[in-house]
Parts: sequence; C-alpha cells; structure tokens
Amino acid sequence: MKRTALLLALLIASAAAAVAQYQVSKLPLADPFVFYEDGTYYAYGTHSGDGIVVFTSDNLIEWQQQSQLALHKNDCTEKQWFWAPEVYRVGDGYVMYYSANEHLFAARSESPLGPFVQVGGYQMESLIGSEKCIDSSMFRDDDGTPYLFFVRFTDGNCIWMCELDEDCITPKEGTLKHCFSVSADWENVWARVIEGPNMVKHNVPNCGWKVWLRAGKLFYCTDMNNLNGIAAPNYDLYMVEANYEDEEIQAKIAE
Repeated sequence: MKRTALLLALLIASAAAAVAQYQVSKLPLADPFVFYEDGTYYAYGTHSGDGIVVFTSDNLIEWQQQSQLALHKNDCTEKQWFWAPEVYRVGDGYVMYYSANEHLFAARSESPLGPFVQVGGYQMESLIGSEKCIDSSMFRDDDGTPYLFFVRFTDGNCIWMCELDEDCITPKEGTLKHCFSVSADWENVWARVIEGPNMVKHNVPNCGWKVWLRAGKLFYCTDMNNLNGIAAPNYDLYMVEANYEDEEIQAKIAE
C-alpha cells in the first residue's frame, strides 16, 4: 500500500555496467503493475474505491484508461481498500492477485481487461485464518512451481511467502515461511514497515527499478541483502521501502 499517486519509472538494467537508465511515464496509480501480452501493456494499480482500474499502452509512455474496471467491487466479497493488484496468464485465462479490506484475494478472467471475478474467500485462510495481510506477488520458478510473496503484520509490516498449488491460487499446507523483517534504521521511516514484495530471478548485480513521490524523493529502491528465511537460494526479494535521495541510490547501484 502506498499513500499517494506515483510516477511509474521504467528501468533498463545494463548487465555490463549495472547502472540504471530510465524513462518516466505518468500514471495515477499507487502499487503499479504492468502485464504485457501480444503487443499491449496493461497497467493496474491502487486508484479506485470501487475496484481495480486498468490502463493500456503500446509503448509504455502513452496510456489510455479503460472505461470499465478490471475488477469491480460487485464481483468481490469486500467493498473497500482495493490495493496492489498483479495479473498473470494462468492456463487459458488470467489471474489477478490483490488486496481488499486488508486481506488477500485472487480473481479470474478470460481477458486481461476483465471483468475479473473473485475465486473463493480469503486466499490465505487455510494458512493464517482471517488474519490481515496485503501486497501479494506471484513468482513462478523455472520448473513451473508458483510461489506467493506477501505482507503480514506480525512484526510491523514484514514479508512472508508460501508455495501455491498448480492452480496458482491455493496455498500449499506446510509451506508458509517468514522471509525478513525491518533490519535497518531507514526502514522505520514510516513506523516498522517493509512491504510491496516482488521476486525476480536474474544474474545481473543490483538489477531493479525506482518509483518516485511527488516531492521528488525516492521511496522504493532495490537490493536487500538480509534475505534470511527465503526458501529458494540465490534469489533477491525486491521493492524494499526506503526514503533515500537519488544520489544515495545511485551510489548504492554503483557499488
């Protein structure tokens, strides 16, 4: 969950120099996520009180908001706080992962434009009951195994994960693991908070992206070295909350 409109920064990682170059396109979205298929980019994010909006683009710079919500509250059991959506192709359809009223849900659709319809109840209910959690992100490994990374409030806001069944929705019993909690002073800028996880498998040092606040300060950055508890070795968990100035981040990227 982010509390203001963001500028979505598009970063191109250089394997040789590992230095960030980026273009900026304006989207009125918090928690932005972009899905690409057949020449079209679909951008989803936190924006509407009635559900999840979707924008489309063919160049990542010029965006068109669609007239219909990708997910409408009438197709959900919850009616408020629709945050942090992600969309993936699963089988012959599409799955959206999202938070609503501080719980995690999944929804299916035949189109990335929607309409997405909620599947079942609380996605994490079989593992943690009705406990609140937010900011889910699905990662599928090279062998096809799906995992879900998300935020629980067990130690401030902290990162947990579990393995999913082949449907990419149902959590597997016995796979719930704590990834990491706040470990640095700057992570206490907004109380005790780490959120918005995203798993990336790569071989590029310090690969990542940047998202800006209106005030011009960097709020999200990459490279968290304290990954104790991650189930899979040699993975980085990205999108860590920060409040560094750009010069500080550039210095870290160059290290």
